[in-house]
Amino acid sequence: MVRRNKTIVLGLSDGRTLLIKPSVSARLARATLRQLSNVRSLGSGVHWPDVDEDLSVRGFLEQAARGGPSVRLIEQSRRARSAAYAI
Repeated sequence: MVRRNKTIVLGLSDGRTLLIKPSVSARLARATLRQLSNVRSLGSGVHWPDVDEDLSVRGFLEQAARGGPSVRLIEQSRRARSAAYAI
């Protein structure tokens, strides 16, 4: 999902969420909202066919761990995680 301010919201399978600014890549920084919205999962990364850009989830996580300004990781609370898996 891409927000109006062009922030890319990437939900991970473990419940965490990455908030990614297009400034993470020169190609994404120049992309329109429509181009950013056309995104495909590659399993270990994501692909934007309209701007021919592939980026890895691992790279996003490493940037977030370093406190990079373009990527933020939101951890799901343990309580929310438990509720999400409760049947």
